[in-house]
Amino acid sequence: MIYEPSISQHPGNQEDTLIIVPGWAMDPRPMIPYFAPYQCVVMSHYDPFYFADQLATVLAELKSPVAGFIGFSMGAMALLAAQEVIPDSLPITLVGLRARYPQTTIKAVRRYLAKDYTTYLTGFYTQCMGPLSVPSEISWDQPILSHDYLDHGLDYLAQVDIPSIHIDNQRVIRAVHGTEDLIAPLEELIELCGSQFPIHAVPNMGHLPGSGDLEFWNSGVTGWPLQIRSDAATDSETFFSN
Repeated sequence: MIYEPSISQHPGNQEDTLIIVPGWAMDPRPMIPYFAPYQCVVMSHYDPFYFADQLATVLAELKSPVAGFIGFSMGAMALLAAQEVIPDSLPITLVGLRARYPQTTIKAVRRYLAKDYTTYLTGFYTQCMGPLSVPSEISWDQPILSHDYLDHGLDYLAQVDIPSIHIDNQRVIRAVHGTEDLIAPLEELIELCGSQFPIHAVPNMGHLPGSGDLEFWNSGVTGWPLQIRSDAATDSETFFSN
């Protein structure tokens, strides 16, 4: 079975469009207000195994120019694997990327989901976003993603190996990563992927740094509009590149 993506568009103050790819189990709704002033196209419920084809279709049908791409966690993995359909000149930002997930972790998540889907996802989402970032209108009693779809995503996470993916040096790719990320440890990403792309470490933040923080996303800390700042590139304490 191939899962078809759900595409939603959100207006902004600029003509350029930002393509947002949520991660595993992520509800993108809390993130949209923090990407002003760009228009946003959010690809939810995509099939990670067929993401390149699905992204190519979105880009072919899009009528406005693209400013860049942001992928969160599994969405970051999917974007890297779909580089061939992304123009070289467009920047890609990877948020909360993990180089590879241990099989023991995948098996444990499957057990938790099977035991109590709602309780597990509530805890997972709170861990990623922080309790103040979960909007009250999201009801985990009526989950937006099926158990089968999440299990399909775990199949994908179980096989992805970021260090084995070739990355063109001409591409504008960088990672934004919280120093306190418990789901995708920063040290592991630096060790395994530090030679592939620059990694901007954000102090005291977790798996989704800047979630619920308008100033974070609209400030130079992410190099908006998706370009690496010249001062950040020389700061060895917050910018890692081998």
